Amino acid sequence: MRKPYTVSEINEYIDRLFSAEPAFQSVVVEGEITNLKYNQSGHIYFTLKDNRSELSGIMWRSKRASGLKFAMSNGDKVLVRGQIGVYAAYGKYQIYADSIEKSGIGELYIKFEAEKKKLAEMGIFDSRYKKPLPKYPRTVGVVTAETGAAVRDIIQISARRNPYVQLILCPARVQGAGAAESVADSLQRLSELRPDVIIIGRGGGSIEDLWAFNEEIVARAIFNCPVPVISAVGHETDTTIADLTADMRAPTPSAAAELAVPLASDIDERFLSDATALFDNIEDAMIRCRDHAKTLGLELSAMSPEKMILRCRQRAAFDENRMSLSMERAISISRKRILPDGNILSGCMEKAVGNAKYRVEMDGSSLSRDMEANISDGKHKMQKITAVLEGLSPLKRLLAGYGYASGADGKHIVSVDDVSPGDKINLRMYDGLIRAVTVDTEKYKSNEENT
Repeated sequence: MRKPYTVSEINEYIDRLFSAEPAFQSVVVEGEITNLKYNQSGHIYFTLKDNRSELSGIMWRSKRASGLKFAMSNGDKVLVRGQIGVYAAYGKYQIYADSIEKSGIGELYIKFEAEKKKLAEMGIFDSRYKKPLPKYPRTVGVVTAETGAAVRDIIQISARRNPYVQLILCPARVQGAGAAESVADSLQRLSELRPDVIIIGRGGGSIEDLWAFNEEIVARAIFNCPVPVISAVGHETDTTIADLTADMRAPTPSAAAELAVPLASDIDERFLSDATALFDNIEDAMIRCRDHAKTLGLELSAMSPEKMILRCRQRAAFDENRMSLSMERAISISRKRILPDGNILSGCMEKAVGNAKYRVEMDGSSLSRDMEANISDGKHKMQKITAVLEGLSPLKRLLAGYGYASGADGKHIVSVDDVSPGDKINLRMYDGLIRAVTVDTEKYKSNEENT
């Protein structure tokens, strides 16, 4: 029996066949670019396709400077010059590109641009219709395939960031016939459950694989969704109609989960910060209330009957002193007026005794009238002040049957809210003190009743 070949031997043999075939060493292949990926190493990976087949391709970093003169993107129709070879590790044949030139625009790319232009003219992409994402969602809806890397990534990242956020998966077909209708229907059914935010998307693929997310039915479902939608279709370099319509675009499903689900630690920090601010505000409010209460207490103390009587007495004493000074000043002025007249009278006594006597009598009469008028006016003022003091006197009010109440601790009682049934109170009358116990209280319902 012949010894079996290993997989490596078969692949290496096929590789030698390709290398020995001159026709494969310099070929030009026309096709449409899909699955385009610019690797961090500088190499470019892509797929060439027509309406029936696909061919993998690669352009090494060393060929890019001289062999690629434009920014290549999915949907470009190109001419690729290079050689066909086999990647023995995977048993995969592909074209190794030396140069790539534009040949035209692919059919799907033309269709994509036409659909995008139509929906843009309808205003579906307008930023004024974009809804903001919630800061602290409790439920996150997901529309994607039931199995696959996308849903696994979303579940893992959500659990890591915040295990308290609930995920609601509404599975849909994301590729092939009927995929667009399935995505739109799942989005509509999920929105009826009213999650806080919805992630819609899938993993990477060719433009054909992602085409369901370029259909108008999906765009309209996203636009009409009452819940904010995050679109996460394909890789960062892929852009779909769904991305343009959604309220937020994420480059990958993993990035969408990070946008939708906040870190639990951030929420804890925000809670502690808000709690601290709340306690500070409460403390400030209590300090303001205490200060206001002290001010009201001082104002109330200044309006007490004892303080009012004291102020009236002080005012009366001041008026009495002022009136006494006025009388003394008037007498002094009169005396000064009399003394010069006396000196003149003494010097001219022999010459005009009669005239001097007459003048002294006249001055004496005038002084007497002035003094009597001042005394009468002072008495009248004293009577008016006395009447005011008597009207303000608490004793008169007490004689009329009024009294004022105070607690057992001596504090004045100004409201029924200051006592409770069973409290001891003191009633001060005009001739003594009544000690009593509160049986019940009744508060007036309105100011009119109180009056």
